Amino acid sequence: MEFWRKKEVQGTLLLLPYLLVFTLFVLVPLVQTVVGSFMGDGGIFANYLAAFAMPTFRKALAHTVLYTVLASVLVIVLAFPMAFLMHRVLGRYKKLRYLFSLPYASGMMGLAMIWLMFFNPQNGLVNKLLPFFGVGSQNWLQSPVLAFLSVLTLVFWRGYAFTLFNCLQALELQPRELYEFAALAGANTRQAFVHITLPRLLPMMMYIIPTAVVSVLTTFEPIFLFNYAGMPLDATNTLVNEFYRQANLGRPGIACAIAVIILLPIMGCCYAYVRYIFGGKAAKHHA
Repeated sequence: MEFWRKKEVQGTLLLLPYLLVFTLFVLVPLVQTVVGSFMGDGGIFANYLAAFAMPTFRKALAHTVLYTVLASVLVIVLAFPMAFLMHRVLGRYKKLRYLFSLPYASGMMGLAMIWLMFFNPQNGLVNKLLPFFGVGSQNWLQSPVLAFLSVLTLVFWRGYAFTLFNCLQALELQPRELYEFAALAGANTRQAFVHITLPRLLPMMMYIIPTAVVSVLTTFEPIFLFNYAGMPLDATNTLVNEFYRQANLGRPGIACAIAVIILLPIMGCCYAYVRYIFGGKAAKHHA
């Protein structure tokens, strides 16, 4: 009976249900996808070569890179100043923060429907506001450039809310004693910001950056809905949507290859985050 009372054994038993679910619904499909990506008639890399030979895949890859870089950079660059403003200026009006949380609280499909109403060519809110800026109505659903920009704004807006509140939480958790000690030592506001605020925000930023990248990489619903509503496929398609399209066309090998290509940067982001958290840099920082 003493064997079953050991904490290690009890912890393992508690983890068994999770490990079983993880193995059946994550690990096994993942292994099958990787193996399926190398199962082709023309060699082990036939599916990858066939994917890169398709113009739709190359456009989807380019769109995915642009979405990921532009949306992630905009989210990270713009969220922190707004979080700092909310922390310093709007600290007394905390109920106003709920307005900024609405994009993240809403589902992606709901946001996509709202965006379709905003950018509707006939009676959308955006086209009604453009004349006030001296710009005529635009066909947002048919122009390739405008379709790309409309999807980009949606992806950015949802990721912005998530990043904003994570930055705000990190700011509010900082001990005020550090700033009081810095003020007594003669440090000004800029010096306190550079030497106290930014270094203590680094762990949160190392979580936000990979999360933002993965969120953009796996965006599917709004682009699928926009394409269904009439947006040109070649203007907004991403790797996730191309994976779905190839699977529906009866090309499982190519679909698996695209899934593996999507998985590689996600694994890289996860590795960088885990490396930082459990590596020497994080331990040195917290020390």
